[in-house]
Amino acid sequence: MLNRGGQVPSAPILSLGCDLRRALMLGVMIAAVVQIFAPSHLVIGLGTGMLVGFLALSCKMFGIGTWVPVLLSLGAAVLAMVQHVPADVIWRGLDRMLFLAALIAMLATLRSAAALAPEVRLAGALVTNQPASRRYLSMTFGGHLFGVLVNFGGLALLLDIAKQSMDREGTTQLPAEVQEARLRRMTLAVIRGFSMIALWSPFGFATNAILLTLPGISYVEFGPIGFAMSFVLTAIGWAWDTYEGRRFRGRGLLTATPPPKSGLAVALLLGHVLALGAGVFVLHGMTSLSFQQGLIVIVPCYAVLWAGAAMRHDTRGVLGGIGKVAQTSCCGWRIWGQRSVSLPRPGFWPWCFWR
Repeated sequence: MLNRGGQVPSAPILSLGCDLRRALMLGVMIAAVVQIFAPSHLVIGLGTGMLVGFLALSCKMFGIGTWVPVLLSLGAAVLAMVQHVPADVIWRGLDRMLFLAALIAMLATLRSAAALAPEVRLAGALVTNQPASRRYLSMTFGGHLFGVLVNFGGLALLLDIAKQSMDREGTTQLPAEVQEARLRRMTLAVIRGFSMIALWSPFGFATNAILLTLPGISYVEFGPIGFAMSFVLTAIGWAWDTYEGRRFRGRGLLTATPPPKSGLAVALLLGHVLALGAGVFVLHGMTSLSFQQGLIVIVPCYAVLWAGAAMRHDTRGVLGGIGKVAQTSCCGWRIWGQRSVSLPRPGFWPWCFWR
């Protein structure tokens, strides 16, 4: 990246900027937790200031999709001042803004822990290496499971694994038409499965945004309905995928064999989802904390335990895994470490969302 003088910033300057962003985001997370147990306007003000500082230092990374909500928020703040909105309403809005920002950072700890866990890639290999008759349901289920547990990092990882599966020797020998259709169908299945977590996942941003903006509603009033609807949408997608794949039947196309112990890896991921959800519901039921407050307390604790367990046999040890979680979650802008995700050609994406 060039500065205004046309020179490349030195490595210490870039490192200092990232360290400062990490420190500010860590402060936002701490402020959100402190606000749960000792609420005060001082904590909200400090947390908001650190969040604004984090955004200011990160503005060079913004794209159009980031600038739109930022500018809308600034416009809403100016409008609230002009219309003399009561101070308590503004403080309540800042409190929720701080909480949602910290929640996104907290959920990133699960992504960091999953990057260290070998069962995550094993499970991804299982869902991608399935016969055509089961591949759509497997990939949709995988996108759903990875999205619930790891959020956007899970989507990136599973799409990456799907792309890597196309580079195996048996797949590269298939006709080009078959390869393109297989990659398109797998990508559609993953994206559709991932998108359905917004209907019900208690760990997702959409669900918690609804619970915060509509204080009178509880998760049990819409979560089970959304979960049931995800099965309906999966059935519709599977029917369409089956119709699309009719022209490839009877060709005797080869399917790669899933790696050993991949079934156990999927069971472990399901166990993580159940254990994490049970922890949040138990904390919510046994204390005065709300569902969202229980989530923001349990998630980083679970991520630290998961990372420690995943690194127990590594040379860096348990503390190395915990340090990795803390480092990547506080920066707030990394997607699945430094990995790049290879996706289908750009012209494919309009087809993906319109179909």
